[in-house]
Amino acid sequence: MSIKIKNLGDFTILLSISGRLTTSASTVLGSGDCGGPAPFSGIVKAVYAVLGAAGTGAAAATVDLLQNETTMVASGAMFSFASTATTPTYTAPATNPPTVTKGDIFSLAVNSVHNTTPAQDLCVAIVLERTRGTGPVAQMLTGTYGSSEV
Repeated sequence: MSIKIKNLGDFTILLSISGRLTTSASTVLGSGDCGGPAPFSGIVKAVYAVLGAAGTGAAAATVDLLQNETTMVASGAMFSFASTATTPTYTAPATNPPTVTKGDIFSLAVNSVHNTTPAQDLCVAIVLERTRGTGPVAQMLTGTYGSSEV
């Protein structure tokens, strides 16, 4: 008989920005609101994002996911929230799947906000996977989740 431990090879880092999104509400290093260090080397298996309350206006809210204060996408921002949307449109990472080194720090940077009513309460989950062996690695997954799944 063997015992299987759930998510032995996965680790989730949660990032959040509470309240209204502003371009100064970023979770950058030194602000005290960035994720803990990656516990092992591997890949970013999935990224999920959701807003607590959607914003409104002609301009979209854009938020970038940073790894060691560097963007993970080739251009633009990782997340783009249209007016009245609580789930984003994702920009694919420059390297897919992104690789992670033990000790890497993830943070969020708000690049732009809705021009009428800003969105509120952003939550992002980053799922890291420890890589073992030399098998092929799938591309990063994106999506959303509810508060009951955190």
